[in-house]
Amino acid sequence: MKKTLLSILFILSLSLTIAHASNYGFLASSPMGYLTDADYKLMIAAQKTALTRRDGSKVSWSNSKTAASGTITPSNTRQANGLLCKDLTFFTTAHRLTGQSTHTFCKYADGWKATN
Repeated sequence: MKKTLLSILFILSLSLTIAHASNYGFLASSPMGYLTDADYKLMIAAQKTALTRRDGSKVSWSNSKTAASGTITPSNTRQANGLLCKDLTFFTTAHRLTGQSTHTFCKYADGWKATN
C-alpha cells in the first residue's frame, strides 16, 4: 500500500512538472528564451525610457557580449480610468531569433505597471 501511494505521488508530481514546463515551452524557441540577466536589465532600462517618450519614439538597447538587442516603441498614449496609459511594442532579437509583442502600461501612484 505504501509503495503504491508513493508511486502515485511520484507519477502525479512528474505529470505536474511536465505540464508546468509545457506552459512555458514556447519560450525556448523565442528570443526571450535566450536573454541573459544582463540582456533583461538593458531591456528594462530601455522600457523605463520608452515610457517617458512620445508615441513613435523608438528606444534601442543592445548587449555586445551576447549580441541580443531590441527596440521599444511607445504608441496609443491615452487616459483610461483616470490613468495615463500607453502601449509599448517590443522587438527583440537573440540567438538569431526575432520576436515582437505589444503590452499596455498604465501609470499608477507607485509607478508604471503592465496591465496585460
